[in-house]
Amino acid sequence: MQSLKSYFIDIHTHILPGLDDGSQDGETSLQMAQIAAGNGTKCLVCTKHTDMTEPVSREDGRLIHEGVRWLRQELQREEIPLQVLPGMEIMASEDIRWKIREELLFGLNDSRYFLVEFPFDAPHDYINFVLDEMHTFNGLVPVIAHPERYYCVQEDPERIYQWIMDGCLTQCNRASLEGKFGDREEVTALRLMDANLVTCIASDAHSSRQRTPRLDSGYRRIASRYGEWTAGLMLRDHPERIIRNELLEVRGYARHVSRYPME
Repeated sequence: MQSLKSYFIDIHTHILPGLDDGSQDGETSLQMAQIAAGNGTKCLVCTKHTDMTEPVSREDGRLIHEGVRWLRQELQREEIPLQVLPGMEIMASEDIRWKIREELLFGLNDSRYFLVEFPFDAPHDYINFVLDEMHTFNGLVPVIAHPERYYCVQEDPERIYQWIMDGCLTQCNRASLEGKFGDREEVTALRLMDANLVTCIASDAHSSRQRTPRLDSGYRRIASRYGEWTAGLMLRDHPERIIRNELLEVRGYARHVSRYPME
């Protein structure tokens, strides 16, 4: 492993142009890549939204892989030192098991780790149902995207403890830790961090102006509160295990959520 501060790995970005509500053109994608590389990110996963406005199809996978090939060529041409990998941010659905079985959905860098999101107002029972459906596939690991933004988690962060115990991982947004989505999101993210219930921090980048792919400020925020070792786990070591499809076991570190974040 390289030194603790040497690089970051971002498992959640919307950098592919024209595929969702992220980058809308190639110029913006290259600007986002330059921002990421210029602020310490070595590798990022291009996670197009699926099932947001139209049903997922095999075309989604083809477009993602084609977009990644295009971006790799452009990064090489522009001499931007950034590795990009294919992925999806999967909107939860009641038929998610069928979609996985039909190989309409795939994991981060085609791994066992599937990044899944839920409507912000999704009830706890619905999230349980979808996660249970995903757990029917032996070896598949749900990575819950930005749980700090879900209302049921904001009301009761302890729910995350059971999802971790059931074998899920979690990814919080860098901007949530910095209060850029609001106080509730920040407090919830910190409560989850305090209890070791966050596996990774990612940018969830959508543009080169707002919600950018910078992770260095997230590193500093975590390092100042929890130490550089924890910051390295969240922004490099755990994401690296995910993109390499290596075993990542976090249940032994999880704690129950206290009523208030640490000062």
